[in-house]
Amino acid sequence: MIKDAHSTFPNRVDVTTMPVENILTSGLVFATGKQWERMRSKLTPAFSSARLRDMGRIVERCIDAIMQNVAGLVTSDNEIKVIDIFAKFSLDAICATAFGPHGVVGSSVSRVADLLDNEPPKATHLVLLRKKIIQYLTAFCRRVAKERDESTFPSPRDLMQLMLQSRLGAIDDGTSKGLTQHEVAANSITMLLAGRNTLANSMNYLAYNLAMHGEVQENFGRKSTSILKSTKA
Repeated sequence: MIKDAHSTFPNRVDVTTMPVENILTSGLVFATGKQWERMRSKLTPAFSSARLRDMGRIVERCIDAIMQNVAGLVTSDNEIKVIDIFAKFSLDAICATAFGPHGVVGSSVSRVADLLDNEPPKATHLVLLRKKIIQYLTAFCRRVAKERDESTFPSPRDLMQLMLQSRLGAIDDGTSKGLTQHEVAANSITMLLAGRNTLANSMNYLAYNLAMHGEVQENFGRKSTSILKSTKA
């Protein structure tokens, strides 16, 4: 199915629903035809089994960080909104695995979270996001790219680095073979926005159902612990 994707799913979204000046029209969700095929072929290697294993280690660190925060919340008498915890974890994990855990990313994640949290629920749809959020996220992604370009240290093997490596876009018969700077920013924003609410809502729904069915929660806990122990061993 993955091999057939280029010929089967090149045009899935009506781009007329998105303003032409919006940078997201240059991203994978709204691109069509040859542009979509070119970007898809460049982004697919970021999700190989080896790279996903690398991402798994980064996600584990994000889990440790959020668990420390939860431990502090549990000791207080204040009401806890679980969806907020999952939303923060989702954004943290996506930014860390896609853009790196340090530098300009670490200092910008909280600002991105504040902007998205202040949006009405329906506005978090890619088409309805306010212009100022798209502008901030565009500048955020370009700062990450600039930091990578100027850094003398080895860059992490993440989504951003994969896109930057293909950014030069060698020209063959008048056709770009890589990603443009605009497309790098567009796809970075797409990954960030598409994953945040999807992951947070899925985790929230799972947590609710586990809380409502204690016997399932206990069974799930035992099996998860067993699998994790065997994996680490």
